[in-house]
This record gives sequence, C-alpha cells and structure tokens, in this order.
Amino acid sequence: MELKNFLETCIAKIAGDDAKAKSLKIQRKATAYIKSQISAKEARALDLETEVEEAEEEMAMIIINQGEAITDNKEYIKKLLVGKANVVEAQKVFEEHNEDIVFLEETLAFVKKGDFPKTEEKSK
Repeated sequence: MELKNFLETCIAKIAGDDAKAKSLKIQRKATAYIKSQISAKEARALDLETEVEEAEEEMAMIIINQGEAITDNKEYIKKLLVGKANVVEAQKVFEEHNEDIVFLEETLAFVKKGDFPKTEEKSK
C-alpha cells in the first residue's frame, strides 16, 4: 500500500464521504431532477401553445363580431380590448414558460459540464 493512498483513505474516513463522492451524488440527483422537470415543462408548453392559438382564434372571431352585425359600438370595442389582453397574456405566459425551459436546459448543461448558466435579471 502506498503512503498516498493510505493518507487519502484516512482523510476520507475522518471527513466522511470524500468531496468527489458527494459531488457525483449531487450531480446524478440534480441531473435526474432537472431532466424530469424539463420533460414536465415541455408537456405543459404544448398546452400553453394551444391556449395561445385559442386566444388568437377567439380574437379573430371578436374582430368579425362572431359574424353578426355590430349593434353596440361600446360593447364591440370592449370585447376587442379584452380579446387583445387575453392574447397578450397567453403569449406572455407561454414565453415565460419557455424561458424557464431554456434556463433548465442551460443549468443541466452546467451540471453535466461545469459551465455556469447565465442568469439575467429582467428589467421592468
């Protein structure tokens, strides 16, 4: 037995699991958890994409007043503005959701390779 191995073994026993073993365990768990979350978010993204499409289709119907004559100008304008707000909100939720997926994918790459993901504060 070499002295170096003996000392490493002693240090590992005294300190508990060595740093490399702990790191590998953390890496495996982080990888598994992040991958599962990406999969779940990708599935949810399909639902959110459908919600955007439905809001856009509803907006198209509002613009043509469901194919009926416009008899109440104020109500027509109100529906247009509400429809626009619904489209904007659906698009915003979809885009933010996709930003989360991109962040998780970047984080997964970091966990696997060691390059820290970029995070930017959103300016409001």
